[in-house]
Amino acid sequence: MAEVPTIAEGLVLVEAEIRQPTTNKVTPVFNAENIFIGAHIIETVLGFGQWVINVQTSTRNFVDSLIRDSTKGGTPHIRLRIGYGSAGNSIKWLPWGEYLIRSDASTIVGLGKGAGYMASLTCCDKLFEIHRVNRVQARKGKISDIVKGIADFHGVPAVVEETKYEGIWVQSYISDYEFILNRMIPRAINDKGRGNYKFFFKDGTLHFHTMDYQADVKEFAYYASSGISLRHIDATQSRVDAGSGGVRVVIHDPYSGIRQDIESDPALALKLGNTLPDIAKVKGIQKNVLYHVGSNRISEVSAIGQSIYERTRAGNYRVELSLAKSLFFRAGDIVNLVVNPSQSQTTPTSGMYYVPTVTHNVEKTSLMSTVILERGEYYVNQASHTQLVQQGQNVISAPNSAEGQALNIGDTASSATTKGAGKETSRRLFLDARDPNAAP
Repeated sequence: MAEVPTIAEGLVLVEAEIRQPTTNKVTPVFNAENIFIGAHIIETVLGFGQWVINVQTSTRNFVDSLIRDSTKGGTPHIRLRIGYGSAGNSIKWLPWGEYLIRSDASTIVGLGKGAGYMASLTCCDKLFEIHRVNRVQARKGKISDIVKGIADFHGVPAVVEETKYEGIWVQSYISDYEFILNRMIPRAINDKGRGNYKFFFKDGTLHFHTMDYQADVKEFAYYASSGISLRHIDATQSRVDAGSGGVRVVIHDPYSGIRQDIESDPALALKLGNTLPDIAKVKGIQKNVLYHVGSNRISEVSAIGQSIYERTRAGNYRVELSLAKSLFFRAGDIVNLVVNPSQSQTTPTSGMYYVPTVTHNVEKTSLMSTVILERGEYYVNQASHTQLVQQGQNVISAPNSAEGQALNIGDTASSATTKGAGKETSRRLFLDARDPNAAP
């Protein structure tokens, strides 16, 4: 069953604790001397998660002592979380996240003994820490096994979806983060033939999987919520150059001297709507990718073309939702967006979406969030277009019916596996995830 938001009044709270490298103990940041001013939080399914925190201090201790001491080990750590609710025990906290202090900037405020700082900390999640170190290594096997091995090397739990074929790849003077992002993701295909893998860090766990793998399924009714604005964007035409009309991989095999074309298959893509403009029939609209076949043979080539197509198609239709006082959405969610201006009307904006990015802007105790929702198709309800039907038009004609694999909501929502630290943690205890790939 899809999760629905609960509307409650309250205040947003942010907690931060800096980890000392010598003792591994944590020191709370906010107190009578250090006042929280605001934060900018970005959750994403492809790349670093990031916090930017602004703190005003009445002394120099925070910047001159606490921050400087945390950098002694070369890897300054801070853990952060955000919650919403009223004072006491009714605050709903998101799980703690462990971050690296990427940079800090401070401006002196005041004079004499009463001088302090207006400080800003930019913090990135574990992926940035992994990105700092270059490696040279030959890797062999399934892509999913390689990613699991990298996660084990860095000592982090991982949710990894099994991939289909085996290959050999050489990681040459690049970080593990770059290797997964630029080499593994474009070549990853699951057992259903689908690509468009996501790579992100969430609640203490590394994620590498397709959109509907162990995702949280939620439902959001716009007109019955704290939604402030809803903006819909059709990017189908602007994404043609990137491959929304299909991808053709033109290959040359140096082993056999054979040249051939391999095209993406729209029937393998995950579809979240039911209708898609048939731009693939426009002659010459496919994106051409030139490629030399290597030791991984045709399996790798097919995966590259399919992944490019699916990744581009998945962003054809985009919704930008602004709302206040809510931590309901997380990056990686699948959301049933209900947009009913009246009981007798349903807009094509309604339907299932994937959430690639969530941005929170916090100012003291107030919260404003921007949620990006994407899908490759749009939704048409034939019953809501009676005027077109009366004119003899087919609202969903056969050429416009979207090809692809329909979302299985039951399978997606039934996963009871812990993702990261779970939904809530105590105020002082950070919980490790149990095995995220083993269902109870």
